[in-house]
Amino acid sequence: SNVTEASPFTPSDAAIEEVAKRFIVGVDNRHLWTDPNYPFHSVGKLQWSNGVFCSAALIGPRHILSAKHCNPDPPIPGSFYPGFDNGARFGSAQITNGLFTYGQEPFSPCETKGDWVVYALDQRLGDQLGYFGAKVPDRSMFDKPQFFHMGYPGDKDGGNRPYRQTDITVHSKRTFDCDSTGPFYTDTDTMGGQSGGPHWELDGNGNRWIWGALSISVTSSAETYAGWASGSSMIDGILKMRADFP
Repeated sequence: SNVTEASPFTPSDAAIEEVAKRFIVGVDNRHLWTDPNYPFHSVGKLQWSNGVFCSAALIGPRHILSAKHCNPDPPIPGSFYPGFDNGARFGSAQITNGLFTYGQEPFSPCETKGDWVVYALDQRLGDQLGYFGAKVPDRSMFDKPQFFHMGYPGDKDGGNRPYRQTDITVHSKRTFDCDSTGPFYTDTDTMGGQSGGPHWELDGNGNRWIWGALSISVTSSAETYAGWASGSSMIDGILKMRADFP
């Protein structure tokens, strides 16, 4: 099979004219979603000063979760725009600090599992907008179409509008091929720009729990699926950043 990152999308005139290859499972189930309420306005666009963008979600009062492969090296200025829709509907904040792990074997399942980053912001956006919880994947919920994803796909509106997908299934097949908390794999339709966007669960009490951040898309003649950064170290990182940057 052909493994590829769900890499950042940097639009140029030529790129916009070219129809990009999308990682779509059957029918494209991504729909424009402009609901200005929680949790949707707590997902946003992560924009770097070089024009590259990804998706991210508020995971604390001034904290966001995204994909590590979106992190520029060396660091450059970046901003997070919650609920971005052709403009900053809910303001913005600057990235001040980041936390991630490294040392995973390249192109391995453990690299996918570790493909997360938690950033601290200079504004407490989450106090007004609300933010997601996070948890390790729960095996009892596999193989049931009950999850959500949202992000900013580069093949739709130039990555300037939010697209949501519902009824996502976590596959028991292949999931946890690094360790017992990740990564996990789904039937989510993806494209560059959605990287870092959240996969979340809505529980019976109305709470939203992020299981992971979009890392990769894999396509072969037999199947297409998305892989997600997740796990206990990600949860530890979120808790550490919340504590270090209250």
